[in-house]
Amino acid sequence: MENFGKELENVLIEMGLYCVLKQTIDNEITTKYEFELQNLKDFQKLTKAIKIMALCYHKDIKLAESEKYHFAIEIKKKEILLNSTNYENEDKKGKALLGLDTDGNRVIFDIKKAIHTLIGGATGMGKTNIINNILYSLMKNDSNEDTTIYLIDIKKELSIWDNLPQIASKTAKNCSEALDTLRKITEIMEKRFNKLSKQKEEDFPRIIVVIDELADLMLSGLKTYIESKIAHIAQIGRAVNISLIIATQSPIAKVCTNLIKANCPTVIALKTVSIPTSRVILDNKNAFELSGVGECIIRNADYPNEKKFNALYLDKSEILKFVKEKENEYIQQKKKK
Repeated sequence: MENFGKELENVLIEMGLYCVLKQTIDNEITTKYEFELQNLKDFQKLTKAIKIMALCYHKDIKLAESEKYHFAIEIKKKEILLNSTNYENEDKKGKALLGLDTDGNRVIFDIKKAIHTLIGGATGMGKTNIINNILYSLMKNDSNEDTTIYLIDIKKELSIWDNLPQIASKTAKNCSEALDTLRKITEIMEKRFNKLSKQKEEDFPRIIVVIDELADLMLSGLKTYIESKIAHIAQIGRAVNISLIIATQSPIAKVCTNLIKANCPTVIALKTVSIPTSRVILDNKNAFELSGVGECIIRNADYPNEKKFNALYLDKSEILKFVKEKENEYIQQKKKK
C-alpha cells in the first residue's frame, strides 16, 4: 500500500504537481493516501490529474479531503460487500447499522432522530437493501410490543418480511391496499393525537410505515390524495411516535414533491442517473457523483453536513433465515402462554 502511495506521488510529480506523501489510512472500504503540495496554486489541477490516473490504473480513484494535509487520494476497494455476519448490528432499540464511512467508522440510523426518511436513487443502486437493513435491525432489537410495522410495496419485494410478529398485516401490494393502509394509519394517528391532547403526555408504541416505490402511488392518478395523506401523517405522526420511511427509484419532482421533502428531515441518497434527479433528492449534484451500487449519502440531525458511506449488504438468504428463526421463536412463545 505504501509503495503504491509512493508510485502515486511520483506520477503526480511527473505531471508537474510537486507533492509529498505524508500518511496512508487503510480500512475495509478504502485506502486513502494523504499528501502535502509544494505549491498550493497547483490544487486546481488535481481534479483533472486524478481523473487521468483513474483511467490509467482502471481503479475507482477520487480526490478527497484530508484533515491534516492539503489533499488525499482515495481508492475504493473492488467489490467489497459488507454483511451482517461481518458487523454486528447496533444492539439498541430503534437503531440500525447502515454501513461504514470512507474512514471505516460505523454509520448509525436512529429511527427516533430520523423521524421521517426519504430514500432515493437510480434502479439497482441498493434502495431496497437499505430498507431491508433497517427492518432487519428493528425486528432484531425491538419486540412487537415496542414496534409495529406497515409495509406498502407494489413490487412485492418487502413481502419477504410478512410473517414476522412486528408486521401488522400482509404487505400492501396494489394501490387499493396502499390507500387502505394509509387510511388505517391516519385513524390510529388521530386517535393517538386526541388521547395526547387530553392527557398531555403519552408514551405510544412506535409505528413505522414503509413505502417502497413512492412513484407507483404518485403516478397512479391519485397524486394529490396520496401526497396529502403522506404529508398529514408526517406532520402529526411525529408527535405520536409514527414514522415514515419512503423510497423511490424515480426521484423526480412529480414524485418527491416539495411537500413530501419538507416533511422528511432524513434523506438517504444513492447514485442517481442525472444531476437534476440528484438535486431533487439532495438539493445538490452529490448523488450523481457517487460511484455506484451501495455507495450512499445520508443527511439528518446526526449528519447535518452529509455523510458518505458504503451500505451494509444483506443477502436475501440471510433475511429468509432470520425470518424463519423469528417465526419459530414466536411460535414457541405462544405455546408457552
